Amino acid sequence: MERYCFIIITVGPDEEDDEYREWYECQHMPDVLDVPGFVSAQRFRLQKAHENMRQYLTLFEIDTDDLDAVMKELRQRAGTNLMPLIKGAGQQTINRLVGRAVTPLLTSAP
Repeated sequence: MERYCFIIITVGPDEEDDEYREWYECQHMPDVLDVPGFVSAQRFRLQKAHENMRQYLTLFEIDTDDLDAVMKELRQRAGTNLMPLIKGAGQQTINRLVGRAVTPLLTSAP
């Protein structure tokens, strides 16, 4: 089984809409994790973003032997009862990246 990282970078106004943040973190990320193959999710606020703008990076990890099938399922669920979408309240996706792990996960020594 291969390990992939699916990275989403979004940008929005400095004052992020609370409704959008709650939807993204409490509904959308768990909905994505319900797609078979997705195993973890974490959202980060990027440092040194544009003036008066916030940039976020969401990192999803995927374990699969068929990435195309996982991504197809993700697209098919988007906007349905399984993965409802809302207006982005000013958020805009500026990049989507997928990478396959080429080394094992390394950690620092205890």
